[in-house]
Amino acid sequence: MKRTAKLISVMAVLCLFFLGCPAGKPALAEDTGAAGPRPASTIPVLREMIAESDRTMEEMAQLGYYALPTELVAALVEPAEPYAPTGESAPVREGSVDLTVAARIEERENDGSTAFSIAALLTVNGRMVDFELDSSRSTDGLLLTTLQSNRDYLLPLHAEQLPAEEGGNEIMLVLMGCCPEQALYLDAQYLTCHFNADRAAEGAVVLPCPEERMDRVVTIRDRKDAPELMMKPMVAPGEQLGFESDHRGHVLIRTKPSPTLHFYIDNMSMDDLSGQRTGLMAFSVDGILQPVWDGQLIGEVRLQEDDLMKVVQLKTDFASGERHSICWYYFDTVSAGEWKAWDRICVTVEVR
Repeated sequence: MKRTAKLISVMAVLCLFFLGCPAGKPALAEDTGAAGPRPASTIPVLREMIAESDRTMEEMAQLGYYALPTELVAALVEPAEPYAPTGESAPVREGSVDLTVAARIEERENDGSTAFSIAALLTVNGRMVDFELDSSRSTDGLLLTTLQSNRDYLLPLHAEQLPAEEGGNEIMLVLMGCCPEQALYLDAQYLTCHFNADRAAEGAVVLPCPEERMDRVVTIRDRKDAPELMMKPMVAPGEQLGFESDHRGHVLIRTKPSPTLHFYIDNMSMDDLSGQRTGLMAFSVDGILQPVWDGQLIGEVRLQEDDLMKVVQLKTDFASGERHSICWYYFDTVSAGEWKAWDRICVTVEVR
């Protein structure tokens, strides 16, 4: 059910994106034709997720929209065959947890395999913690690894000294993927499970950069200030020189040197996702995460009930003649409702 709801949400967001994009020259990407044969997943839960995604893409195509053919799918599974999905409860003992992550990057238009950079982080009740994934250990709460597309992975996950509240607690693993050679950023995937604790525990947490230490975050609370921001321009009109988009959602923005990039966290458009929330952000240039949050790779933003929108601004040093693929990720760690809001904005910036 959760996966279905997320796919429907993705479909709705893509539809809104294409309807809202100005008409542009569809020259950023070429169709590669029908996909060649590639090995299907051998893990049943991943096969089911991919089949469900295929059906959603077909529905989108019937509506005249085009979904990117490459995606990261993942699930928490039992460590032995047939790798059945785990339940909602995580086996936490003495502040430690061991889980198994089944993951696959499905690259539908490639009958081979491509390397994708993966950034992973783990939170407990919205607080980042260090962890191990497939025997690699995170640094400052972030773990970087590489996965090949069209291959199945079973990744052991271990974390200890978990913080906890008395009663119910939530563990969330976030996976962000990118292929720098293709300038392709994948939607972030998050996996959640829960555990009960008899008593609260401080544990060992990693602190992201708080909003107060970021260069510039504008909070909109008056609705009269919101309409002009609803188009959510990534670059201010005075710095933008051109805009192109194609049927696959690739966006090219031509700018003056050193443009200031604007990112928007909407807290008013979807009632079931709006309210008091906490979220984490990451920013990547040409596939490499950037320490733009006061020297840190991960920043944290908090939204209150009366916050309509947050506008996060980043001043770049992009020089004339440079071309960069950039991506900004945002995802709720503490949500206002049952579903967590998330966003991924990817564009190519060409500096004149």
